[in-house]
Amino acid sequence: MNESPNPLIPSGWEAGVAIIGIIFVVLAILAWVLLLVRKPVTPAYRLLLALAVLAFPVLGPVAAILISWRAPHPPPARDGDPEQG
Repeated sequence: MNESPNPLIPSGWEAGVAIIGIIFVVLAILAWVLLLVRKPVTPAYRLLLALAVLAFPVLGPVAAILISWRAPHPPPARDGDPEQG
C-alpha cells in the first residue's frame, strides 16, 4: 500500500513561508503603531515612512521602526514643573 502525504497538513516549506509572512505582518503593524504613537519627526516625513512601509514589505517597516526608536523624545511632563505651565 502506497501512502501519500496528507494534503491538508502543510509541508515544512509551507509552514516556513507562513511564519515568514506572519513576521512581515507583525513588523508592519509595529511600524504603523510606532509611527502613530511616537511621532518621531514631521508629519510629511511620517507620511513618507508610512508609504515606505506599504511599498517595501521588509525594508519599509524596519526603517520606520529604527527611525522611530532613534528619534529624540521629549521628557515626560512632571506634576508641578514650572516649565510645563
